[in-house]
Order: sequence, then C-alpha cells, then structure tokens
Amino acid sequence: MKITSLFLYALLTATQPVAAQHTAEAPVAATAHEWPRPGSVVHIDDSSAIKPGYLNDLNMAAVRDFTRRFKTAATPVWFKVGNTGWVAKFEEPHLKYQVAYTRNGSWTYTMRAYREKLLPQEVRHLVRSGYYDYAITGVTEMEQYNIIGVVYLVYLEDETSFMTLTVYEGGITVREHFNKPLKQ
Repeated sequence: MKITSLFLYALLTATQPVAAQHTAEAPVAATAHEWPRPGSVVHIDDSSAIKPGYLNDLNMAAVRDFTRRFKTAATPVWFKVGNTGWVAKFEEPHLKYQVAYTRNGSWTYTMRAYREKLLPQEVRHLVRSGYYDYAITGVTEMEQYNIIGVVYLVYLEDETSFMTLTVYEGGITVREHFNKPLKQ
C-alpha cells in the first residue's frame, strides 16, 4: 500500500504544471533550421508533418539501404514524416542531401542541392545557351524511384526576375517565373 501511494504521489507531482520563473519568451535561435547531431531531438516550426525521429525507431531496411548508397555520410539526421516514412538529411562539402524512405524502408527519392560549379557540363551548357542573360543561383538534382534518369531544377536570376527551370532528358521546361518588385 505504501509503495502504491508513493508511486501515485510521484506521478501526480511529476504531472503538475510548473510555474515559470519569468514571463519573457525564450529567444528563437538563429540556427533553428540547421541540422542537429544524429539522434538529437529537433523542433521544426514550419511543418506539422515532419517530426524529429529517434534512431531506434528507424526501419532497418532503410538504414541498410542508406549506408549502402551513402558510404561517406558522416552524420545523417533522420526525421519522421507523419506515418508515411523517414527522411535523412546530411551534408558533404558543397552538397546538401535529402533522402526519403517509406515506412517499410523502401527508397523513394534523393535530392542533392549545390551551386552552378558542380552542375554537369552538358546540363550547364544547355541552360547557358538558352538563358545566357541569367545567373544560375542554385541547383537541385533529383532521383526518384519511378523516374528513369536525373531531373535538375535550375534556379536563375536576372535584373528583373527569378526563374526555375526543369531539365530532364535534354529538354528544358520553365517551371516558375516571378518578376522582381519594381525599384522606386
């Protein structure tokens, strides 16, 4: 009886709200969107679907596939995406990776983000020859399980606009085009 009472008392005490020492809100870190160390808990404000994950919860098939595909990934950070699967993020020099897996551990896609310098020469030439007045500000390279080949999203900018191109199998499609606000 004494043990049960102590247990209930401890449980009730632990669940009681604690009064704050001060009313000021905690400052938001400037690096809130940086990738943390593996296994750490992260708070992501901009998405309710993506939640930090613990390494023990990962599907072993996903982990095996990831280590086979990315032997040099030193510190991947895994995020749980609702009940649908997992996303691993990591960086290498001049590259940012995002790799997605289903809940069952099947690979879904890989995205690599980098600058113009790493863009394959034939893709760079194709974009430069058609959009020579634009500066290439970034590239996202995507591979997906149901698409053969690589799809490139090339981000362009000139004095008056921003543009996103999709480059796939030697063809270019304008995905987005935005005008910059007029200077006054």
